Amino acid sequence: MQNRHTTVNESKLDHVVSVLMAGGDDPTLKFLEKLALEQVRPSEYGSFLLFWLPVLCAVNPERGMAELLTILDGLPVEKDGVAVQAIGSLFHDRRSKGVVEWRTELTVEMLLKSTIAIHRHVRSEDDNRHEEVYSPNYRDAAEDGRRYVFDALMQAEGAEALRAKLSLSQNPLFAHLRDRIAAIAQELVATALDSQVAEVSELAALFAGKDLPPKTGTDMAQLLVDRLDDLQDLMLRDAGPRAAWAVVNDENTLRPAIARELEIAARSAYTVDQEAVTADGKETDIRLRSISGQQATIELKIGEKSRSAKVLRDTVEKQLVLKYMASKSARTGCLLVTVAKPNRHWLHPDTNTHIDRFELQALLDAAAQAAQEKLGGDARVLARVLDLTPRLMTEVEAAGKAPAAKRRSGKPARKTTTSARRTK
Repeated sequence: MQNRHTTVNESKLDHVVSVLMAGGDDPTLKFLEKLALEQVRPSEYGSFLLFWLPVLCAVNPERGMAELLTILDGLPVEKDGVAVQAIGSLFHDRRSKGVVEWRTELTVEMLLKSTIAIHRHVRSEDDNRHEEVYSPNYRDAAEDGRRYVFDALMQAEGAEALRAKLSLSQNPLFAHLRDRIAAIAQELVATALDSQVAEVSELAALFAGKDLPPKTGTDMAQLLVDRLDDLQDLMLRDAGPRAAWAVVNDENTLRPAIARELEIAARSAYTVDQEAVTADGKETDIRLRSISGQQATIELKIGEKSRSAKVLRDTVEKQLVLKYMASKSARTGCLLVTVAKPNRHWLHPDTNTHIDRFELQALLDAAAQAAQEKLGGDARVLARVLDLTPRLMTEVEAAGKAPAAKRRSGKPARKTTTSARRTK
């Protein structure tokens, strides 16, 4: 049972975190994200998970939900188990107060994955039945969350949303909702036809598992963002190429591997060129081309090379924008920097302080935003750090970090409780 001292401390922490999220600037929110991630991963599914998971989702929805999906994947399906409590923590009134809007920022792909995972753990046959006044618990909140993510996916618009709905309708978990999902998908098709967003043949291609080719710069930018998200998600999969890509130290070697993954994900929406030549004779690293003529350029850099943070930042405008985005049909571009070593640091070009890959991302984001504002119009300038760092330590590394007393004696070291570790 939780004692009064713990409750008071948690209440104070709750207040402090709420204030920081409500009025914090970008560095503060980045700090909260890093802190929340550190607390969620080793939390051993205790009270710290239920406190910090909503915080992580509030400051970085995609990352927070990705962590939740990883947690749910390793948990059994139980009516009131840890999985239900974790889901409920995200939709609990007290935990979600003031940060409800984070749920609207999830991509269609993440909504689809979340809908499936949450429905698997929060089964309707296990739902609470309330006939009188009651105090909602984590189970009730999880049931609300199940309804929320499903409705959010059903309300999503666009080609990707339509494809997600069709995929969901074929999932056995949603057999009882198949007719409803099909009706919503048909309504989406009718809306697209009414607004002349796509030709009938293109919409028919969606039902064959293909994507609509981007017709505008905005369409191409959204497609590029989706594919970059797919690449990062691929790095988190057990069968992904993260380990192989991490040892590559030459862009010419890594470029074909990335281009191949982009080709696999094309679904007839675009083609992929490597080292395509611009009108000025400049060679781009990777270029996506739609049949409409829209293009997106990816400039690849390996973070382990000796380039400074200033050089990487300047690459956004001096190389990506000026060399590759001059044409009106090529107004979408991204600087993609791979980082394989978790201890890789750079010197910030303005403050001269050491920054890690997350702070490098913030620096490059600012440079991309500034470049985009200069271009104006429908230009989209992006910057991404593709994280190739290992998520878990190897057994040898873990053994190296074992308590010294345990390594010397061969006997188990005294177990330290989770609360004690937090206090330290």
